[in-house]
This record gives sequence, C-alpha cells and structure tokens, in this order.
Amino acid sequence: MAAPSSLDIPNHQIIINFDVADPNFPYHHRVLLVRVRDAQWGVLTPDLDRHVEDLDQVEHYVVPRASRFPAYAVAAGLYHFDPIPAAALKEHIRLAKQECALLGADVAMAGSLRWRFSEPGIDNFSNIVEQAIVDDVGLFVELDGHGIAQIEGVVHRAELVDEAEFETWKKDRLEGLQDSRLCVERPATFSGFVSGLVALEQKSWKFEGPRVCEEWLRAIGDGAGNLVSYHAEWVRLSGVSESSAQCHEHKQICEILRLGIHTDGLQVCNLAAFEQLSRRMVQLELAVAKNPRHPDFTGLHVLVDGAADSSGAARAPKFSAWVTTKQKEQAEIYKQRRLYAEEEQKVRNQTGAGSSAAPPGAQDGEGGGRARRAPRPKPKAKAKAQDA
Repeated sequence: MAAPSSLDIPNHQIIINFDVADPNFPYHHRVLLVRVRDAQWGVLTPDLDRHVEDLDQVEHYVVPRASRFPAYAVAAGLYHFDPIPAAALKEHIRLAKQECALLGADVAMAGSLRWRFSEPGIDNFSNIVEQAIVDDVGLFVELDGHGIAQIEGVVHRAELVDEAEFETWKKDRLEGLQDSRLCVERPATFSGFVSGLVALEQKSWKFEGPRVCEEWLRAIGDGAGNLVSYHAEWVRLSGVSESSAQCHEHKQICEILRLGIHTDGLQVCNLAAFEQLSRRMVQLELAVAKNPRHPDFTGLHVLVDGAADSSGAARAPKFSAWVTTKQKEQAEIYKQRRLYAEEEQKVRNQTGAGSSAAPPGAQDGEGGGRARRAPRPKPKAKAKAQDA
C-alpha cells in the first residue's frame, strides 16, 4: 500500500498534534483557507468542516504540496484528507472568506460559484446550468471544474465560474475560442469598433501590399466618425455628381460595410471580401479625385486586380517581379558594355591624332631625323597659241 501524501493543491497544508482530543489519531491534517489575523486561520478538516484555528496555540508542522507525510505521524496515526475536487475546494474557500470576513478578516468577498455553458458557438453560452441537471448524475459529469451536461440528448460543455469573475471569464472564452473574423462583442458605435480593430496575419491572404481596409476604416474613425457621415462628406467635397454611377456605388459599399460591422458583428479587416470592397472604394475615390465630372480610372486597375489582370491574363506577380528584376540586370549589363565601348573608342581616337603630328625640332633637318622635302612647284600651264 502506497504511503499517504498531502494534497496536490496550491493552499498551505499542515498537520497538528491532536493526541489529547483524539488518542486514536494523534495527528490531524488541515488545509489553510483564509487568514483571519496574525496566526489565526480559517481551516478545512478531513471531515470537510471549517473552523478558525489559532496556530500559536497548537503544535503544528508544515507539509509540502503533494509530498509524503512525516513517517512519525503516519506511524502514530494520521487522520488525513482523501482527494478533494477542485470545485469543492473553491466553494470551501468562498464560504471561508464570507465567514472570516464577519470576524474582521480583510479579504475580498468572492461571489458564488455557478455552472455555466462554456461553448461560444452555441446560443446558451454563459447561461447558468439548471441545478436539477447538475444534481442528476445521469445528466451531468464533473471533473476539476469542468463539466459535461446532457440536455435533450445533446451534450454541452460547462465550467464552474465564480460570479465575481464572470465578465473576465466570458471575455477570455470569447477571445480564446472565437473565430478571428468575428467581433468579440458586437460594436454599438463605429468608434467602438475602430478601437477594437485587430488585423491578424492569415496564411490564406492573397492580396499584395499593405491592408487597405484597416487603414481606411481607422481614417474614417478619426475623421467623419461613421460611414454614413463619411459618404455624405465625400459627395459634398469631392465634386462628384450625386446621380453618377460612382456616387451610387460609393454609397452601397459604405452600407455593406456598416451592415457587416454593426449587424453581422464581423471583424471586416480579416475578411478578404471586405478587403476587396475597401480597395474598390479607394479606387473610386482616386478616380473621382482625378476628374470629378468624368472619373479617370487609368492606372488604377492594380488596386483591384484579382486572379486576372484588366486584360484578362492570369496574374503571376511573384514570377513577373522576378522577370522584371532579371531584365533590369540584363539592361544594366548592356548599358555598361556600351559605355565601355564608347570610352575605348574615345581613347583610340586620341592616340591616333597624337601619332600623326610632327615631333618637335623635326623642321629643317633638325633633331637628327630625315629632312622633309619641300613640295615641288606645280608646272605652269602653257599659254594657248593665239590666232594671228
């Protein structure tokens, strides 16, 4: 038989000398729950009773967590705990805080523990599990603060939650388990949505360049304050005709974004569809900025190109960038070759002109060289005979 050991819990544990009150078990195990003052503690006994123990008045020994009890205590007789569920220990701590607070203990009062549904994807998330279900061993199973409840044949997960920490627990569950494309809480205002914008990296993201949706929405939040006012201000200041197709499209995109944020509760900056809409919106605004009466989309197709470009050809941006780089390298080689040939020809021309000139002192036979002959006079033409 394995030697008994202390509990594997974070609370301090002690054994006290109890030989006067209990000759059969001279040593008793205790779990310290809450300090009242000085050496007075609210403790839990192996019988799961709670009372205040003054450690100055009893002989006691500290035992480490999840370790064997001293051999002398076991040999003499030790009354110790059986394993205690974490949920039961939490409830004892909560009750001990309430009891010790009445005795003057400076402790934070904890709320009551409740079983709550813990799956964010279901309608009853965070609702309290009915006590009748919790008490039915055929419908509810509990292990260390986590439970499984069967309701109308459907199994749901549940957790034991302190009511004082309910809001924190709910937020943690939503942030930890929710899809990054959904808002943790549906925003009531546009400014509230912008303040909670979280753009996450996604492996499936196919767009080139920085994200437009996040930057564009933050700019609206800092300026107009909401999408409806933003559209009205853009129409007034841009000079675009209210009856133009661009104006109508601008209004509809603003409305789609508003519905996605406030009605559907979407984290739109993490959705590819809304990124495409935002890029189209920026394209519209740039085209109108060029010419409000006749919007000019020249050169702006790159903002919204998808799998195919504006000519219908399939886009391979990475390969195209590689080809462009190679072409630039080849062009640089040709340029350097041309410059080298020009410089070489220039040097040859200068050298040839210098060799054809007469050396100094070569005139009139000086300088030891052969004198140049004077050019012969050209013979005069014979006079034509004149008629007598």
